[in-house]
Amino acid sequence: MCVPAKAGSAKYGPAKYVPTKHGPTKYSNNVPGQQAGFTLLELVIGFTVLAIALTMLSSILAPLQQRSGQIWQQVRSAELAQSLLSEIGARAFDENSSRSGGLLRCGESGAGSCAAAFPACPASGMTSLTEEANRADWDDVDDYHCWRASASELTDLLGSTLASRYSGYQLAVPVSYAGSSVGLANNNSAKRITLSITDPQNQTLSFSALKGNW
Repeated sequence: MCVPAKAGSAKYGPAKYVPTKHGPTKYSNNVPGQQAGFTLLELVIGFTVLAIALTMLSSILAPLQQRSGQIWQQVRSAELAQSLLSEIGARAFDENSSRSGGLLRCGESGAGSCAAAFPACPASGMTSLTEEANRADWDDVDDYHCWRASASELTDLLGSTLASRYSGYQLAVPVSYAGSSVGLANNNSAKRITLSITDPQNQTLSFSALKGNW
């Protein structure tokens, strides 16, 4: 009489536990090895989602980086403007104003008359109000009228070049009478110095200062 061999006998090999989808654990003698992995379609979808995410991230970060650069250039422009306005403001009010600390001002008895008006700035060059050829010799506010320059060509008070610090910056200076706008009876009693600075990103900031005839 034949007797069926039991699970775990020499004929079927050692029994192994195999979890089933439903019901209790059953015994099995042979379980092939299984390896999980990504299909080609899953990889393509994953790379597509990653590319979209990186594109969105870069579109957000790029404007932030540009704004950060603009703020830094605005600081540079303000720094340059403060220096130049201090230089211009330290000059005499007019070519006929006293430069030796005297009491005579242009337009007063014993002194020459103030500049009658400020002509429009030409496309290039200065106006007749600029008596001296070199910036180092400019001694009154009127000399700066219609001044245009590249900031990289400027030097500081010690003669050191500003090329590395202000490369790509441009400046323009018109001067005008502004006594009436600040409440003075005589419009020719004050001058407004307007300084426009354009940075390398073509962003222009304007600064102004007043110079009184005193």
